Amino acid sequence: MNILHVVPYFPPTRRHGGVPEAVLALVRAQIGLGHSVTVLTSDAGLSPEDSHPEIALQWIKQGGLTALGILRRTPVLYVRNRFAILAERGKFFTPRLTAPEVLARLPMVIDAAHFHEVHIPGYWSAAREFARRGAVVCVSPHGSLNPPTHRGVKRIFHRCLDPWLRAGWFSQCGAYFALGRAEREQLLRGGIPPERIHILPHGLPEWEPSHSIPLPFPVEANPAVVTFLVLGRLHESKGVVQVFRAFQALWKNNRRPRLVFCGPDEGCAVFIRNGCHQRGIPFETGHIGASAGVYILSPVPHVNLPALFVLADWTICPSPYEAFGLVPIESLHWGIPVVATTGYGCLEYIPQSSPLLKIIPPSDPAALRTALEECLVSPRGERPASGWNPGLPSWREVAERVVEVYQGSVMQRSVGY
Repeated sequence: MNILHVVPYFPPTRRHGGVPEAVLALVRAQIGLGHSVTVLTSDAGLSPEDSHPEIALQWIKQGGLTALGILRRTPVLYVRNRFAILAERGKFFTPRLTAPEVLARLPMVIDAAHFHEVHIPGYWSAAREFARRGAVVCVSPHGSLNPPTHRGVKRIFHRCLDPWLRAGWFSQCGAYFALGRAEREQLLRGGIPPERIHILPHGLPEWEPSHSIPLPFPVEANPAVVTFLVLGRLHESKGVVQVFRAFQALWKNNRRPRLVFCGPDEGCAVFIRNGCHQRGIPFETGHIGASAGVYILSPVPHVNLPALFVLADWTICPSPYEAFGLVPIESLHWGIPVVATTGYGCLEYIPQSSPLLKIIPPSDPAALRTALEECLVSPRGERPASGWNPGLPSWREVAERVVEVYQGSVMQRSVGY
């Protein structure tokens, strides 16, 4: 099949959560199955110094295109955001996906156009164009359809703007991929026919158990100090502030663990630094020292994550809402136990009785503090070997199922758009 993936951000960017890595894994698997794949994305989070071990990147800045990438002979088109500051600060993307110089580089015949996330300006015109080229249009919301974490002005903004961004294309797609039951319910509430909704989780991490690339910053090991890892965007909506406050409570009670944050800062780094200074907690950036305290690291490439996980005693996943959430799966894959809120959709696929898992309610500071205290007294050295498998499919199996849905949708397609 000729497959086109449309996603607002794509590696080598590391600033926008797990969606880029999930789409990359799906693309890689579809290429492995022998399909012809093209990726259409924006330049959000992309900078000239970025690189990726699988993507040969060429900066061209021609018309609406910023760069071209090649992933195993698959073209990746990075389209310029007209208002880059909105993409960087507000995750609001404005690429001209149907600009002439963009369309000229796409296949004339497209069998399936797979859109990732939902409320992106330009998706309406792109969906119409690709349907005109013969594509069945499919959507993976990745938790973006109706996240329950919107508050205040942001909530009002989304209530007003989101219906307009969905109008004219979203309800007419041939297939919808939900990561779990909760996302399926969101689609049903949005009026999507149940026969068009397909529940399909992300695949297992693809690292080899022995594969570990060193971290790009100094690291000092200290087995005598318990280490907590928080991986992902440093934003209040991700539960980062609650983790830090729970850590402060431990410190006040003369408990001395090490707390490592790794991810792009979205407003929390200054709060954490000031809180450390007020409490006399050691605070460092750019490296992991041997002493107890708080360390903030910039996001690292996906290939470096195994080396980061194995430094931790526990991975803390505090977000109140993740449609799937790759971090718990990735951590458990490396035998590192997890504290996660019930807001993670991936828990649907993980045995709840696992000794490697502590599950707490979202936005519950007392439960989080108790969980961290329990982690400090849990026996150490009892981790299983890496390669833990909760029963999720491989990315190849996910890709096979996705292609089957494409093909079935092509056969059942009625007139649309």
